[in-house]
Amino acid sequence: MKKYVNSIFLLFLCIILLNGCAGKETAYSRTDFCFDTAVTITIYDNAGNAEEVNTLLDETIDLCKKYDTMFRRTSEGSDIWNINHSGGEWTSVSDETILLLQSALDYCELTGGEIDITIAPVKDLWDFSGKEDVKMPAYADIEEALTHVNYSAVEIQGSKVRLSDPE
Repeated sequence: MKKYVNSIFLLFLCIILLNGCAGKETAYSRTDFCFDTAVTITIYDNAGNAEEVNTLLDETIDLCKKYDTMFRRTSEGSDIWNINHSGGEWTSVSDETILLLQSALDYCELTGGEIDITIAPVKDLWDFSGKEDVKMPAYADIEEALTHVNYSAVEIQGSKVRLSDPE
């Protein structure tokens, strides 16, 4: 019985000590709408740096908005929109877009095309906006759209990008 009591006492002592080491942690959050979804950023701070944490949260949300604007394929003038509407011509883009595309293409390659950043022709056959009921497109339309899905059609040369299949 003494061994049992000693074990419980040691467990209780560990809980108290570990809890005491953690300090009081405060969660700070920001939520905004970016990338077609609600984005919440949370930082946990136990040093009492509220002003610094709030500044960092604001800067992080601003960065999300910047990238959302730069990379949105449906926003006229964004790098991705410009690539998609260039008719297969070389398009100059920002270094950040090049880095994003190179990383995305690496994932396409790693997955053997299971992830493919050129899926838009197929995705566009459905209306996911919530404005209408989602309807299954015709099989022939899906087959046709799939002929334009091929991540190897994305070509990068320095700071320029083009799609060898402009559709």
